[in-house]
Amino acid sequence: MVVFNTFKNGQFEEPEKVQEMPFTTGERFELVFIITSEGYQVNVNDHEFYMFKHRISVEQVMALAVCGDVLIESIIISGGSTDGEKGGGTGYNKGILPSMPYSSMIPGGMTEKKALFIRGKVLPEARRFEVNLRVSSSGNVAFHFNPRMNEASVVRNSLLGGNWGLEERHIDFNPFKKGQYFEIMMCCGKQKFEVFVNGKHLCDFVHRVKPFTLIDKLDITQDVQLFYVIF
Repeated sequence: MVVFNTFKNGQFEEPEKVQEMPFTTGERFELVFIITSEGYQVNVNDHEFYMFKHRISVEQVMALAVCGDVLIESIIISGGSTDGEKGGGTGYNKGILPSMPYSSMIPGGMTEKKALFIRGKVLPEARRFEVNLRVSSSGNVAFHFNPRMNEASVVRNSLLGGNWGLEERHIDFNPFKKGQYFEIMMCCGKQKFEVFVNGKHLCDFVHRVKPFTLIDKLDITQDVQLFYVIF
């Protein structure tokens, strides 16, 4: 079973128990808490699991703790805002998913060790989608990342001065499938971008725009549904 509860005034309150187990020993999972006016919508591996209604004002919740027999790969806190202050990222903005096509300036531009996260779903009839890291001042595409489901390939390139460069296509595996969810992480290093998909290294892309700090805009287009984008 899975137990939900609140600890308040030095003691646990009445537990809420679900006689279902979405977690399996030794297997990866994704656990998402979406905070709504009603409570915490808990999703496990892209499926709605349980709604735990508020027992404490959400404005009083200031910390996150994880304990027990689990190995944490990543924790992302994103979206929303309170009292006019900007949240820790974009996406999950009070339940509104990022619209397509998606375009956003990158706060502070790309810097060494900066990473961006993209969580989405390939549409069931998808042919391709694009993630483009741009230089807004020139319109150049510093890094064009183009999964093509109809070709089972992931094309990488750059568009500089109106001209496409040399395509890079080699990958050891193709993580993008029609109708399936994905998470992309693009990490900026001194010499290259490192791209990870669903926690696995997919490819590198050596910088063709220098300095890479000129890169300051992200565009995402075509056959994909976005859930969050975090810089």
